Amino acid sequence: MNKKGAYFISKELLLWIVRIFVITFVIIVVLSFLGQHINRQLYVDEIRTNILIERLYYSPDCFSYQDENGIKPGIIDTTKFNELTLNKCIKYSEELNGVGLTLNLNYEDNKNLVYINQRMANKFPAFCSDEKKFACYTKQNYVLIKDGSELKKGTLEINTIQIK
Repeated sequence: MNKKGAYFISKELLLWIVRIFVITFVIIVVLSFLGQHINRQLYVDEIRTNILIERLYYSPDCFSYQDENGIKPGIIDTTKFNELTLNKCIKYSEELNGVGLTLNLNYEDNKNLVYINQRMANKFPAFCSDEKKFACYTKQNYVLIKDGSELKKGTLEINTIQIK
């Protein structure tokens, strides 16, 4: 073997070693980036609760005030804020059997408390300490209340409990 061939082989060998390190580094970076996104937990219970709450606010069958111009999601109609209307709004199914909601509407000196699936809602907050079996959430929003012909300021607190 001549010296010229040995130089070419050693030069190629060094280039391939550098290429292998660079390719390995790039693969590790890409896999770690993908691994962060793949291993994220999706909190389905919280998403499910938010969908139920949004249904309460935006559905014409629930407590939102409705006039000839349409639904007013931030305004609560006191004539619709009762258990009969809200239990019709949130239709029961096997999926909702393990979910309970407590809605507490406060404005001026008035306090209205309504339960959806009272059997489950009564377990809030006593069962909330068992995080492996139950998911509990509380959401409080400032709302306007349509009481007769008047608009009043108030708060709506929604407590949810669901079986995981």
